[in-house]
Amino acid sequence: GFGIPAPVENSFALSGDCNEGHGDCWSKWRANACSWFAKWCDLRYYERFPTASEVSSYVIDPEIHYFYELAHGDFRRFQCRRETDPYYDKYYFAKKNCEEDMINRERMKFAFIGSCGGMDRTDDNSFSYEFRKGEMKGTVTIGYSGMADCPGWSVSLDWQNDMFSYMNSGKTMKASFDQACADYPIIADCVRFVGDEYLKVGNNPPCPPEKPGANISGYPNEELFFSTSAYDPEADSLFYLFNWGDGTDSGWLGPFTNGENVTSSHKWVDIGQYQVKVKAKDQNNLESEFSTPLSVRISNPPNKPETPIGKSNIKTIFEYTYESISSDPDGDNIFFMWDWGDESYSSWLGPYESGKKCQASHIWKKEGSCKIRVKTKDEFGIESEWSDELVINVELQQAFLFGKISDKQDEENFINFKADFVILLCSDPFYFNIYNSAEEFVILANSSGFIGSSFILGQFNIFSIS
Repeated sequence: GFGIPAPVENSFALSGDCNEGHGDCWSKWRANACSWFAKWCDLRYYERFPTASEVSSYVIDPEIHYFYELAHGDFRRFQCRRETDPYYDKYYFAKKNCEEDMINRERMKFAFIGSCGGMDRTDDNSFSYEFRKGEMKGTVTIGYSGMADCPGWSVSLDWQNDMFSYMNSGKTMKASFDQACADYPIIADCVRFVGDEYLKVGNNPPCPPEKPGANISGYPNEELFFSTSAYDPEADSLFYLFNWGDGTDSGWLGPFTNGENVTSSHKWVDIGQYQVKVKAKDQNNLESEFSTPLSVRISNPPNKPETPIGKSNIKTIFEYTYESISSDPDGDNIFFMWDWGDESYSSWLGPYESGKKCQASHIWKKEGSCKIRVKTKDEFGIESEWSDELVINVELQQAFLFGKISDKQDEENFINFKADFVILLCSDPFYFNIYNSAEEFVILANSSGFIGSSFILGQFNIFSIS
């Protein structure tokens, strides 16, 4: 075969007490794993029936990249040599021990979980999940599932050796697993693979970097920023190359530590749609695949909208309509957003064809001077500047109110109540209405009319009706 790169990682293998203190009957399996680990790793460590504390000391070690376990247990725990506590110290637990041991280190590159039910589950709080830290890239777990009732135990050592041999030949761990199962079909239903299907023994290329952000847009010569990170199974330092989709790239940037967030920027000159992608390489010049591409739209912003048109002297409780026009130099459809000058804004309204008029309406709820303005964006999110302002004067609407009310609440400057049956009459502008659906009124506290807890009569200044 073509061989394996020089070993750069360490390993740990353990076997448990197969029959409550009656010998190391799983030593052949452990020794077989150690013999292969010796080909791939700088140092190999092994223990027969270690304590939970001893297992932790190896799992915590960031230089341990290969882990092998064959002991009584399942996906939640496996048996260890008892220390002091009659129960907990007898086991190494996925949740209590493994999760904590993995917190400050990279995911385990390879873990063989050899308890009979070690891979019965691979979700949170299982050994598979904790060794992978919930990830599927740059990490692999292989092990037994339902082995206690599996006829394949008789060939388990041969199957294991076969799989490790394929791994040593340069095949991916997944291909090695599949081929060993094909060679020994009697065990195939009792073993499981979870993790990175492209991972190999030795030095691997980094995993493809994360997509460099969410789809964005900008205008010509605007500097846009993009961030990504990648994971290297051997925790090598990484370099990154951003391809900007316009025939240029960033060149190799780095080195950066494994998993470190990396940011780069670019300016596009021409209008268009661009696909930004990024790849990584490790310190040994092994390159990843490109990331999922990010779509970037470059276009000119819409022109500044015209000053809003509409009434400049208005009153509360009534809805008023204003209009404006804008166009887009690229002919894109556009959206309008209105600033009503009272700390409220419309949503983005549209789309409108370039050059078409937009009308929008609003009700003001307090008196005073307000400045209305509007801005636009094109269909790719590129925004115009704000229009010039239209200054309006808002007065409280005076109205005659008569009827039955409830839920009256007195505040310092205003009064709230709900209308059970209230007649409203305005003279300027003329308006008549009946409210009987628990509409909420807000009126000026020092109005001249009478208001009790359940009855209202007279002239009032009204902030709002909702």
